[in-house]
Amino acid sequence: MSYKLKTLIVFDTNVLREMHGKEVAYSKFSFGKAYEELNSFINENGLAGDVVLTVSTMVIEELKNQKKRAYVQDVNDLKEIVKRLVGLPHIAKNSITIPDENFDCEIFVEENAKKFIEENGINTLIYKDEHSTSILSNMIKKVATVDKPKVLKFFHRPRL
Repeated sequence: MSYKLKTLIVFDTNVLREMHGKEVAYSKFSFGKAYEELNSFINENGLAGDVVLTVSTMVIEELKNQKKRAYVQDVNDLKEIVKRLVGLPHIAKNSITIPDENFDCEIFVEENAKKFIEENGINTLIYKDEHSTSILSNMIKKVATVDKPKVLKFFHRPRL
């Protein structure tokens, strides 16, 4: 009997975070460049049957929460900036508008996340609540014992 080796890659929040410059992007829900590049590499090289990309629901929730917090923070920052700009001679009264305070960014992010996950066939990994403490503890131990984490490079094609 022969066995075929399969690889499961589980992503962390930091790798999946979509950024605009140095800030979290919230106008849409998608994964960052690293995920897209690895997914493309797998598909272009016919590895889809051998390599499976997955994201835990815990990571997806954290990404959604980051987007929601970033939106609220940006609106609050914008309000403060507008207060400082008001009264300058080259800025017409009420020319700078603040986003609608009734806009529910949480619903927007939730809907976009659901749509993205469904449309892209994202494999999700669900951790049981009773395992959360041990998962977190193991992650902390691993991070705390590594001086300089290794970064694996997946995107270099071997020379033939």
